[in-house]
Amino acid sequence: ASVGVQFGTHYADVPGMLYTLLQRVALQNVNLIEISSTYTEIVFFIAEEDTRIVFDTLFQSFVAEHNAKPGG
Repeated sequence: ASVGVQFGTHYADVPGMLYTLLQRVALQNVNLIEISSTYTEIVFFIAEEDTRIVFDTLFQSFVAEHNAKPGG
C-alpha cells in the first residue's frame, strides 16, 4: 500500500519539511517499506494494515492543523 502527500513548490524552501513528515509517521511505529519523493510529492510505501494510521496521522498533522489556523 502507499500514501502520498502533494505540496506546492514553495515548500521546497522550507527546512525540515520531509523530516517532519517522516517523523510523524515514524512516531506511529509504522514500518516504512520504501519512500519515494519528487519536488512536490512524497510517497510512503507501507503494509496494507498501516494505511489508515498513516493517512490519519498525516491528515491530522497537516490538513487539520492548517484549517484550524485563522485564515487557513
